[in-house]
Amino acid sequence: MVTEGNYLLLPDSGWERVRPLLTEVWHVEGDDDLRRERLVRRHEQFGKSPEAARAWVDQVDEPNARLISATRDSADLVVRVDEL
Repeated sequence: MVTEGNYLLLPDSGWERVRPLLTEVWHVEGDDDLRRERLVRRHEQFGKSPEAARAWVDQVDEPNARLISATRDSADLVVRVDEL
């Protein structure tokens, strides 16, 4: 089984209880600019203006990305994908 979870490696979050149930945890990362571009586009598709979409990415998505990225060394494998 494969599951997705940004917070699986975050300590003291409650999610750390899931880790022992998993065989492996991979951290997948790609190009930051491409990720941001796609996030803005997704927010626009769900009705946000371009300005509101960029603000959301800056204020919400980016802090989350930094938080999750900080847990990458706890993963069993880090996979770099340049074309997501």
